[in-house]
Amino acid sequence: MKFGNGNRHYSFDYFAGSVILNCEELATLILKHYISPENRTEATYKGPNVPSSTIDSDFNEHHFQNIETKIGYKFQNRTLLLQAFTNGSHHYASKYGTYQRLEFLGDAVLEYLIVRDIYAKRPKATNIQIGRLRSKLASNANFATLAIKFGLNNFILCRSKIHGQKYCADIFESLAAAVYLDSNKNLETVWQIFSKLMK
Repeated sequence: MKFGNGNRHYSFDYFAGSVILNCEELATLILKHYISPENRTEATYKGPNVPSSTIDSDFNEHHFQNIETKIGYKFQNRTLLLQAFTNGSHHYASKYGTYQRLEFLGDAVLEYLIVRDIYAKRPKATNIQIGRLRSKLASNANFATLAIKFGLNNFILCRSKIHGQKYCADIFESLAAAVYLDSNKNLETVWQIFSKLMK
């Protein structure tokens, strides 16, 4: 079937949705490749070259184990969690990097998982209804609200003590990406954690 220029975006949406519906395992493999920049360059995440004693000290100094308790997940690679909460203005950025790349990845991961869940639980929903619900659940406003609800905003490493909505939403998304990478890119692990947070 041929589509005009104006319909190309929608035809791809419908094609992607059809793949997810009819072959979820294949869809997951495809999506895991395209939503993760890491998959294009390396098989596994490689953290910064920082001594483990320094990582543990920084981790404990800021009580990041409390984040693990809040979400019910223990990180194997602690640098991922440190990076997920580090703003570019903080001096940790030179050691661990910032949450910007993780936020980008986490946004894609969460949106996919949210749409998949909506599609499965609302079989009679139209594409417009699914889109509206996705926009609501995957919005910066919702993610920021959840970050504040669980006190995640209190762990942002930033010069400023005042964190706006975008800051809070970003660390919610970057946390999702950190879990995704730390769990060896396991989407089910991410959803098990974040579906509970989003209830």
